[in-house]
Amino acid sequence: MRPEISRISPFSINETVQLFGEIPEWPEVYMWQPEQSVEMAPEAALLSADGWPEAELPLTPPAGSVRPVITGSTHQVLYARSPMSGVTVLWLQNSRTGQFSSPCLANLPEIWSSSGTLAVPGERLSLFGQHFWVDTNTVDKEINSRCQHTDLQHFPPRAAIRNQSGGEVRELIWGLANDQDMPSQTRHKADLLIPAGTPSGQYELRFHNGTGGAWGWSGPVSIGITERRDLIGTRLMAWTHAGLHAPDSCTYDFISEVIEAPADGDLSDSGGRIQAAIDRVHEQGGGVVLLKAGSYGITRTIGVKPGVILRGEGNGSTTLTVTYGRRLAVAWPPIRPARRKGGAGHWAAGFEPLFRDEAQSTPLVWMQSESGLEDIRVLSGPGTGCLVLVAAAAHTADQGGPADDAAADWCSRVFLNRVEGVYQGQPVLQEEGRWYPQYHGVVVFSKTREFTMWRCRIVAPLALNMLCCRHEQARILDNYFEVNPKQGTINTFIGSAFHSMIAENTFVHGKRSLMSQMGFSNNWVFQNRSIGVGRGTNGQEEYMSEFGDSSWYGRAERIEPDCVLIPELTDQYPLIFQGTVGTNLDELEHYLFAAKGRGLGQYRKITAVHNGRVQLAKPWTVLPDADTEFTLINATVHNLWINNNAENGGGLSQFIFGAGFDNIVAGHEMLNNGGISLWSFPYTRNSQGKLDKYGIVAFNQIVNNTCRFSSNQNAAIILWSKSGNRDDYSGEPSAILGNVIRGNVIAGTNEGALLKNQTFRYWMLNKQLWLNFNPDKVCGIEINGDCNLVEQNLLLGIPNGVYVRGTGSGNAVLHNRTEGRECRELIDETGRSLFVQFGS
Repeated sequence: MRPEISRISPFSINETVQLFGEIPEWPEVYMWQPEQSVEMAPEAALLSADGWPEAELPLTPPAGSVRPVITGSTHQVLYARSPMSGVTVLWLQNSRTGQFSSPCLANLPEIWSSSGTLAVPGERLSLFGQHFWVDTNTVDKEINSRCQHTDLQHFPPRAAIRNQSGGEVRELIWGLANDQDMPSQTRHKADLLIPAGTPSGQYELRFHNGTGGAWGWSGPVSIGITERRDLIGTRLMAWTHAGLHAPDSCTYDFISEVIEAPADGDLSDSGGRIQAAIDRVHEQGGGVVLLKAGSYGITRTIGVKPGVILRGEGNGSTTLTVTYGRRLAVAWPPIRPARRKGGAGHWAAGFEPLFRDEAQSTPLVWMQSESGLEDIRVLSGPGTGCLVLVAAAAHTADQGGPADDAAADWCSRVFLNRVEGVYQGQPVLQEEGRWYPQYHGVVVFSKTREFTMWRCRIVAPLALNMLCCRHEQARILDNYFEVNPKQGTINTFIGSAFHSMIAENTFVHGKRSLMSQMGFSNNWVFQNRSIGVGRGTNGQEEYMSEFGDSSWYGRAERIEPDCVLIPELTDQYPLIFQGTVGTNLDELEHYLFAAKGRGLGQYRKITAVHNGRVQLAKPWTVLPDADTEFTLINATVHNLWINNNAENGGGLSQFIFGAGFDNIVAGHEMLNNGGISLWSFPYTRNSQGKLDKYGIVAFNQIVNNTCRFSSNQNAAIILWSKSGNRDDYSGEPSAILGNVIRGNVIAGTNEGALLKNQTFRYWMLNKQLWLNFNPDKVCGIEINGDCNLVEQNLLLGIPNGVYVRGTGSGNAVLHNRTEGRECRELIDETGRSLFVQFGS
């Protein structure tokens, strides 16, 4: 058998290489790093036709290659200890036949998203992904005398852009936005400065982390550069100019209308003159309506129209509120709620009647496309259902608008900068057991692009609700969201976020702190803080993406490098979320996942489906064969949850609930909370008993987190599924596959890990039979499934270290350390886990 490598999980020096592929019975692994003296000029990579140097990778290991010590292997996964960090080339060899696999690059920089797709010369641009910074620390160096490391002072990271029309290449200015090496941040974030004088145009950007020589460049992402921003764009990007110089090419603010405040204590209706000023500025092409310091009473919703910024003189100085002794007129604006194609459900349009008719939810301020609200306070009063509504305006007399005008569904470039919104009153009464729209701070009904909230303070029963429609490039930055009354409902709900930044926010109180459903991919979720959240009897998650499931499972009739023929998968094939594949590829991202057999673990984004031909975004690394079993799945993918915090609440950080792969949870800190959980939907079967669909939690990284007195059911960190018990790995596919749990610190008590009252009560009362609490198996880390790697974790004061449940195989529990009490380091129900004790 010729060996093949289909996937290599990320690793650093003295960590375990987890290699997937076709593993021979007697394998050897070779690792090689190109010399740093290899030409690294950006032209070497950027000017070639395919983005790579003309010199191809060596087909066999060259001189200077290293053979790492193999810890163990099965027929589809191999574990070896790495003596190096950074971009590395690997070969797998069948030692009996001498055959080598094709060379495979590991740890190559990957750009998953950016802080924007448009930049101005002199502006900062941030990239988000993995392998941006190389870990050169040599922990326990004596374990392997052949350890190598890279001198990043001599070969620092760098980035370059190529003009797509003219071909000109420019190197960007690279640096760090902080003065310390923060591994959980710097590995995944790179800050760049667009050089002054860069011509406008569309560019291809690549990144290099300082290792790998000419082979070390990332794949390309597209970035536009423009000479200047318009007024809305300049204020939309105020967050990136804060504390830095603003590019000279930005268009600065100008005032179109100034409204003097009423006399002190005069809260008679000012709404008419505010709206008239907004209308005039909108008709003149846009500008700023400035409300001078004071309090303004209104009796009808203020509509901020395209091109208009409604600005106060400071959120402690300028206030909008309902006129004293009056009630806000009940009037739901003529909005165009988002909808999905092909009859798919779970979209914002379904919520509109609840808000409009039943709750009579009237907003104080309605934000339309291309509008802004800043430096102002908004206070509720009688008749108000939400403080701020964000939604596109209906384009016809018919409230729904033309059904085929998909572009009109989008509400683009809306921002709230330094806005304070405070709910004053009691929440809406509702029937027991029935969902009813509670009072909202900010509610979003449309699909959005570049929706921005920066340095706002929102206090309401539900602070921010971006309903279940696609939100692209959202920026939710440095805000304070508080639920009041304290256990009202969800704190912040962002229904379907893609390529967005959710960073440095504080979530206080509520049943959930940051919740998403119906899609969550390529997002940067950084340094948020959750305090006192998750004390309800249901919905007690603090950070959560509840999304992902498969709609089809089976084999292909024909497999090509970038296309698979599956006759039943036509563009009319129904999805689990209703609708069809062909009508929803641009709404939710769908993947073809090799779930069992040759090519295990590879997944490819689907770009088109036509008459059973499933077109893939890129070719397979290892071509699957006729026996490979695939699943069509949408999932939580490529998110970075970095350096977030949860303290003194009842909620768990259930980052994945359903399906998800290639997400990273790093530097997460928990104190007295519900632990970290990744959960996969279980198998379902059709009427013939054939496997129909299931969720997959695969290739996620849970690294360098701290859980103190925090657990979920048995464990502080748990990866699990009700599909976890199978006869053996050669049977049904794995629902928990290839995840890495590394470098975490878990601290319990002498009595064991903290157990939440809700979990214990439900277990005792037999209300939820899936809860698996067992006092004898309280542990630090619990997993089921196959080929998961648990290594170099520190477990303090807990009765058991790692608990491997079910009947999977290929799991590796390596070099973990337990302290503080007599402890079983491993409980292995499978009897097939690879185990290496700490220090051996």
